[in-house]
Amino acid sequence: MGILVNGNLGDLFRRYVDEVEMNTDPENPTFLIDYGIALRQQLVGRPEIAREDVCFLALALHLQLAFEEPDRLVRWVVGNSLPSLDDLIACTKVASSAKEEVTRLIRYYRVCDEILVIQAILLNFLWKHRQQVVVRSREEAAGDLYARIERKQILEDEE
Repeated sequence: MGILVNGNLGDLFRRYVDEVEMNTDPENPTFLIDYGIALRQQLVGRPEIAREDVCFLALALHLQLAFEEPDRLVRWVVGNSLPSLDDLIACTKVASSAKEEVTRLIRYYRVCDEILVIQAILLNFLWKHRQQVVVRSREEAAGDLYARIERKQILEDEE
């Protein structure tokens, strides 16, 4: 089953994957986890960082979330609709090792800029299911013929 991700969320997911891969160091396997801890500490009180790029907030939550009801989450993503934060939190569990920091961060962004935390959580969900994710760019989703041709060429090259 593929998870088709359109538009802005698709573009954000591509950037998020790039960020995760860029911050993954085989010689230092805890680097990404340590980076997430540092980001969690920096992002509270500094919303401009996450507003500049929601991927920073998603990285702060990286590997700290587990998802229940994945079919419900897939429906939101495929339907290209953002759930309410309450609905999303009801489907999300936080790792006990980071529960206090992650909860504080989510509470802060709920007041500050709720859309950012919704996007960050959805990016983490997509990461967990990345083998099933098919991304369509905003241009392709809008019917851009050249974007469709380019995507077809990329898929053919991957085969």
